[in-house]
Amino acid sequence: VALKYVYLAVGGAVLAFL
Repeated sequence: VALKYVYLAVGGAVLAFL
């Protein structure tokens, strides 16, 4: 499982939320 991609997805969601 590529956790890095999940982390990037979560990070992108946070940046979009900000």
